Amino acid sequence: MKKIICLLLILFTLLPLVAAPEVWGGISLTSGRNYFSSELKEALTVNPEYNGVKRINTIGPSADLALFPFSQFRIGAVGSAEIGITIGRDGGGYISRHFDNSFEYSYGLAYYQLFGNDTWGFFADARFYKKSYRFATSNGRNDKHEVFEITKLEESGINASIGLLAKMKHSYFKMGFKYEMPRSYTKNDGWRLDIFAGGGFCF
Repeated sequence: MKKIICLLLILFTLLPLVAAPEVWGGISLTSGRNYFSSELKEALTVNPEYNGVKRINTIGPSADLALFPFSQFRIGAVGSAEIGITIGRDGGGYISRHFDNSFEYSYGLAYYQLFGNDTWGFFADARFYKKSYRFATSNGRNDKHEVFEITKLEESGINASIGLLAKMKHSYFKMGFKYEMPRSYTKNDGWRLDIFAGGGFCF
């Protein structure tokens, strides 16, 4: 009986803190610089267009969705998907006619903190990610048709984001930075730094 009473006391103490869950979802434009890990650089030696390349610049859209079970604290789960189009290599501009790109999805934990009657604040999150790269290489022409091959690679690791939030009723705007580090069992090298800005809806 005592255990039941204690459980009920804890339950009724926590109930006032529990509100309807909040969902935040939106789209951002992301631009970043990606320094290849040793494993990626070694794998790219078979691609003449990227053999010896140390870093690439990318730009593209990203979408994220965050769920907060307790709206007062806004600590919850977050997931995202991102497409990055290659627009530069080793400091120079480069756009492939085959639109070399990467696709990434990630999941983890997010923390949103708002001030000023829930109008402005900051956010931070930490996630696991998995990314697939697609790089094309041209091998010349056969008659009037270009002959090319596609190099596909995969990478996984962790990333973290931090930035500013502005909330207007059921919509929001955010901008920030993301740091990404691939996981390697042999060497701890390679990294990526992004800047992003976007907005969406919250309810």
